Amino acid sequence: CVCVCERKRERERPMEALQKQLEDFTDGLDKTIFRPLQKKTFLCSSKCCDDVGQSRERFQQCIQNCTLEMQQKEAMVNNELQVFQEKVQRCAQTCNDKAQSFVESQGMDVAQRKAMECIDECARDYGKELGSIKRRVT
Repeated sequence: CVCVCERKRERERPMEALQKQLEDFTDGLDKTIFRPLQKKTFLCSSKCCDDVGQSRERFQQCIQNCTLEMQQKEAMVNNELQVFQEKVQRCAQTCNDKAQSFVESQGMDVAQRKAMECIDECARDYGKELGSIKRRVT
């Protein structure tokens, strides 16, 4: 069992590494893009409160204008991450579909190994894509 468990851990590493890359990526975006943008949004919104003579509608429009950039950036990043996750999921599903062809001819163990090898390759390939996503959203 120790050997099997060790092998299983080794197989999980590329996908776990991709998950860690994704967490680091989103943390980086939070610190370098979203927090400064949030600060800008708050400062802008606070200025909307300075003109007490304006109508409620003008005040609400001022607040909406302040939050627009943040909303657009969040939508862009969320879209990029959703597309990225869909690609990874499609790749993994393709691996599982291909592995099914090995079940009858070579057995379940071979099919599982082939699926994991393929999924590991998906994780390595798509991990490389995070840099281009970062360039598009910054």
